[in-house]
Amino acid sequence: MIDHKTDILLDREDVILKATIEDFIRSNSPIGSSFLKEQHHYSFSSATIRSTLSSLEEKGFLTHPYVSAGRIPTDLGYRLYVDDLMEPHPHTSLGKNEFIRDVETIATNMEELMRGTAVMLAKISKLFGVVVLKGYEKSTLSDIELVQIGSDRVMVVLAMKTGLVRSIVLNLKVDIGDRDLNYVNEALRNRLVGLNLKTIVDSIKSRLRDSDVFDHEIIQILLDKSTSVFATQNDAVVFTSSYSELLHQPEFQDAQLLQEILPALESDSLANDINLMDMEEWKAIIGGENENERLKNCSLISTPFNGNHLSGRLAILGPKRMRYSELKEILNQFASGIQNVC
Repeated sequence: MIDHKTDILLDREDVILKATIEDFIRSNSPIGSSFLKEQHHYSFSSATIRSTLSSLEEKGFLTHPYVSAGRIPTDLGYRLYVDDLMEPHPHTSLGKNEFIRDVETIATNMEELMRGTAVMLAKISKLFGVVVLKGYEKSTLSDIELVQIGSDRVMVVLAMKTGLVRSIVLNLKVDIGDRDLNYVNEALRNRLVGLNLKTIVDSIKSRLRDSDVFDHEIIQILLDKSTSVFATQNDAVVFTSSYSELLHQPEFQDAQLLQEILPALESDSLANDINLMDMEEWKAIIGGENENERLKNCSLISTPFNGNHLSGRLAILGPKRMRYSELKEILNQFASGIQNVC
């Protein structure tokens, strides 16, 4: 993070840099001195603006896409803007009560609430919405159900006291009948319900060892795959919107660029990219700051939320040319609303 802009920028440079970045965010066109002079009616001359733009480029805050073009922000320029130059966005029309009403309308359980929140974030921001829950392994199992979806396939459905529901399909080597399935299911309920998921992963073998169903194929598969069934990557659960809103952004009209970032939008990847340990503040990760190389042309902004039962981060992903101040306000309002219902 860059601090003390007055130690970095000379007279007028902060004004010109802020205007150049905000005008570029709005227009998606390189910004020149004549445009700045006409748009902002500065008292100083176009020559002074040109000299200032050149200085900002030399310092690494601006660049130009081709000879004689106007300037566009670099990652460093966006970073200085977000940290020091960006002004708070006026309170948007998205009110807390409206948010709560909308999410309660679309959700019948906690999982639908989180997925619906990601979708609403995308719809309002016109970008890609993400909700990441932390502390999944501390969730207490309230029910487990085995559902037969084929003669040799069983879905394991886990219901948590928080309202989250998770399922995973097991492929069996032999056919199984309803009677056996119910018998195994009852044994699992008796031995596992009421425990948190970490405890289940650590002790499932010993808890089932003396049961009559211990040697059953389903039990043996659960023992072998207990981590993948009862745990998640980075102890997090990720809900996302579709990427359809990104298609409206000029940066992602390039099919090659879009194909490049799509793997980074998968839940497992996002669980690595969004830092759940830092629960104290709003955060923007810009361009090359992303550890995931696929997101080098993107920005990922996020804010924490802490409800009575669940906590995590809300995030928006899009091009580096995003409305940071407005999106920060949107994230903060969503966080304020969601922690009142979870």
